[in-house]
Amino acid sequence: MAGENNIVLQYALREIYLRESHTKLGLDFDPTIGGNELTGEFRVLGGETECRTQDAITPDGTKQMLRTCVFTTRFEFRYLRAGQLDPATKEPIVAAEITADITTDYQCNTPDFPDEANLLKWGQSNVLLHAWPYWREFCHSTLLRMRLPVTLIPLVGMLPQETPLPEKPGTTKRRSKKIAS
Repeated sequence: MAGENNIVLQYALREIYLRESHTKLGLDFDPTIGGNELTGEFRVLGGETECRTQDAITPDGTKQMLRTCVFTTRFEFRYLRAGQLDPATKEPIVAAEITADITTDYQCNTPDFPDEANLLKWGQSNVLLHAWPYWREFCHSTLLRMRLPVTLIPLVGMLPQETPLPEKPGTTKRRSKKIAS
């Protein structure tokens, strides 16, 4: 029954979860020794998108095709040793680093998957709004576990850098595949 008041949302959030994470303390950095002057840096490093179809069984036992778009975004926080550069590379010296790939999974409620431009736009807006609280909590609790100073993690408002995910080509990949449940 279609009407003016029936709004079909293109995406319906199904799930948010941590796909992968990595933590590291820099060489010769001891978080238990005071006097380390550190500078914090947050980055959103882009992501990957996969749109797919899969068979699903509804609560009444009927079979239906489920269309999903899954966005994985890489977030990073690192502490740099304030004012220090690596003599060989001239890059800042990393004291500690936390990286997390957070996946947001959406049901696609349209007959066709969105085009590349719409996927990119959604990935740089709503995906960040949905994933950011998970990233903030993960980063905060990990800083505590690493014995690092807890920093104020800003509210969302950052756009992903154009840099692709390390070891993963492209900033946005679109793949379609059918998965049997």
